[in-house]
Amino acid sequence: MKLAIATPLIIEYEIAANLKTVLAYIAEAAQGGADLLLFPETTLTGLVISDNYEMDKQYALPISSDLLKEIAAAAKELKPVPHRLQLIERGGMTIIDDAYNANPAGCLEATAVLSWFENMKKIAVTPGLVEPGGAEYEHNYNFGLALAEVCDIIILVGEQRAKPMADAIKTTDFNPVNLIIIKAFADAMEKLKGIVDKDTVVLFENDLPDNF
Repeated sequence: MKLAIATPLIIEYEIAANLKTVLAYIAEAAQGGADLLLFPETTLTGLVISDNYEMDKQYALPISSDLLKEIAAAAKELKPVPHRLQLIERGGMTIIDDAYNANPAGCLEATAVLSWFENMKKIAVTPGLVEPGGAEYEHNYNFGLALAEVCDIIILVGEQRAKPMADAIKTTDFNPVNLIIIKAFADAMEKLKGIVDKDTVVLFENDLPDNF
């Protein structure tokens, strides 16, 4: 991931002027290939918050504000690194493509991202962690626990490699009917065909079929 940090000159109370600065930084970061751009707190208003509510509220912006929409539109130009928590709309469903992630902390973070999709069917497809050294069983077991807490359906790839995750999942109240263990990703794709719809989000963790 390519991270950019903005250090703009902020003018207190001048939201319109500060907005132009923010948009300029976003454009520059996008052109430079940044995936994430960080701004200081109170970038739009300056550090002007007091203990006087009546004075402060004039600088508050509603979520529906056109100004915030303008920032959000500009931020869309910041493109994520392919296969690293990359969001893809495909066939009416949402895909979280985290195929290039293969570390314990990253897998848990990806599972947390999956949990953000409220009121959607959550599916994870993964072979687990392939080579995290001597702690492979432990890391995959912990990953399995995290998946069980978030997912509606879990598809594990590789019957032997799936064992630590399956062991963990079976200790929870996860519905065993929704735990699917298959031999290869091609089989996972066949399984998905019958269970995904427009209200489905699928996390591909640590691998993704080339023909998807």
